[in-house]
Amino acid sequence: MTYPVHPAADLFPMMDAEALAALADDIREHGQREPVVLFHGAVLDGRNRLRACELAGVEPLTCVRDDIDSPTTFVLSLNLHRRHLETAQRATLAIKVVASYAVEAAERARVGNAKGGSAERKSSTESVLDSIAPKQDSDARALTQAAKAVGAGREATERMAAVYRVAPEVFAAVESGAIKTVIDAKRIAAMPEAQRAEVLVRVAAGEEPRRATLDIKAAEIRSRISAQSSGDPCEPRIHHGDGLEWMRSLPDSSADVLVTDPLYSSDVEDIAAYARAWLPLAWSKVKPTGRGYVFIGSYPHEIAAYLAVCAEHHIPVEQLLIWSYTNTMGPRPKMRYFLNYQTVLYIVGPDAAPLDCELLTELCAAREEYHPARSAERVYQWQKPTEIVESYIRHSTRAGDLVIDPFAGSGTTMVCAAKLGRRSIGCEISSDVVAIAEGRGCVRI
Repeated sequence: MTYPVHPAADLFPMMDAEALAALADDIREHGQREPVVLFHGAVLDGRNRLRACELAGVEPLTCVRDDIDSPTTFVLSLNLHRRHLETAQRATLAIKVVASYAVEAAERARVGNAKGGSAERKSSTESVLDSIAPKQDSDARALTQAAKAVGAGREATERMAAVYRVAPEVFAAVESGAIKTVIDAKRIAAMPEAQRAEVLVRVAAGEEPRRATLDIKAAEIRSRISAQSSGDPCEPRIHHGDGLEWMRSLPDSSADVLVTDPLYSSDVEDIAAYARAWLPLAWSKVKPTGRGYVFIGSYPHEIAAYLAVCAEHHIPVEQLLIWSYTNTMGPRPKMRYFLNYQTVLYIVGPDAAPLDCELLTELCAAREEYHPARSAERVYQWQKPTEIVESYIRHSTRAGDLVIDPFAGSGTTMVCAAKLGRRSIGCEISSDVVAIAEGRGCVRI
């Protein structure tokens, strides 16, 4: 026999398919221990037992309880303490409890009016849920009392009420246990409808809600970044000559960002003298609104030398950034650890604007990217990863800004700048390496 379900029975979610199958197996083997409670012909308690009996091919045991004054109170008293509910689920329950009590009150009024000759239509839980929210003092009190009764916080309950108003499908996912926290529910409900639907599909497939949300938002941001990169590129230019002489030819405060990869301490006799010779000169070519990204080695004495020069010449180093890699590390060390990273001096002008970066992962001071020396894109021994160089330029400039690189190597800085629609010019002392840069699209000037 098929029974309708009383609205109060829907206060609690149904078991999932696996749990129902296990209950059906238990009933098949040991019989049904608790009867299905019927109230005026509708199932008030025992929906899972009824469904499990159907799966097991067993005639369900029922009992009639038409003497119950409040179906809502009855369902709560039977189920609240035997269900393992997350905090967010308790918040959804509190909202439904308020609505369920409102339905009961409307039914009592209808019956009373009917006896007096009035014919009001019966309310439904759904219609009350559609309007539920602490808009008035009485609504707020009811919600607070319900939250306390079911063990949910008032703030969580109010947030879930807001979620229901804008995204009832997210509310339903919380009820079922697919979304377990109020924070996740609020975050998903605030997404555009199409993105929200995609998140719910992935959550239903077992993906963690926060991960699905972050992935979809990141994909949207990357799409915008890709659109930015697909505009008309600027011509990447490279000069063949000495970097110091070239920098002296540039006007002061003319560049918007400096991105460069000078010689390391392993390639010069006196790293402090070398840094003192070029870095103050290069920084003088950057506007007060600009930034600098200088790739240096990871040896303590090299880092110390550069920091000392910066302090001496009032060059405002904001942070030391890290580019790490694990696809090339050199000989196995005996007394030290692998230096599988490079340091980047991050210099910020006094009038620089905030970073333009939407991807949180790109805001990490330490980032890991494969070293091009061991990848298919390698064209030069000291080549830097385009992912990192491009992101630094994107964070610090706008279309049409000027990027300079006095130690341009194979032209990575200029190639990345041009792709983003930034003007760029660099200098490289080796004619052979300039030829490599030309092969990547740079124009020799």
